[in-house]
Amino acid sequence: MPWTGHTGILRATSADLSIVFEGGEKMMPNEADLLAYATGFARRHRDYAVPYAREYAEKLRSCGDREGCAVWHRVADAIANGEVDTAPVTRAAA
Repeated sequence: MPWTGHTGILRATSADLSIVFEGGEKMMPNEADLLAYATGFARRHRDYAVPYAREYAEKLRSCGDREGCAVWHRVADAIANGEVDTAPVTRAAA
């Protein structure tokens, strides 16, 4: 769901990890945002997370999106290098 604020419509998609404002300005994620996304991606895709991220990076490269490619390779690197907690989230008993 888009967030609407004084800067316009904020679109953050899992496909490109960028934030696009209504005027077309694009913001790349900072390191904390990237690691948070990588954590969720790793928990969701488990053993396939790194190959999926690398595959998507190469799709972006083939489309000419160098920035997106670099971000997705960084996500894959963070997971592969153990920079994120990939343990499943456990919930405490009520």
